[in-house]
Amino acid sequence: MSVGRPMTPEEAGAYSVEAIPSIVFDTINEMIAEKMTRGNVTLMISDVRNRLRGKGVALENLSLATVFDGYKRNGWKVYYDAPGYNETYEAYWRLSSS
Repeated sequence: MSVGRPMTPEEAGAYSVEAIPSIVFDTINEMIAEKMTRGNVTLMISDVRNRLRGKGVALENLSLATVFDGYKRNGWKVYYDAPGYNETYEAYWRLSSS
């Protein structure tokens, strides 16, 4: 990407999303379609990782936060929650269409 000037934060975010392999978005799109009810879907982090690994995606250099930022940029409301100190539930993303 050559812009001949410093990039804006929006351009930087878009660039990092564009660098994500399409198989990642295709896989998460499948999960959204399977689990969505009334415009909402909750995806557990372990389910996302397991599905991506099952499709041969190397997770070492993949930022799932950046992946879900791509959904936010495309109109989804994205909420991430992970356990804090002394909490034991599993981390998840909740996506909402409204």
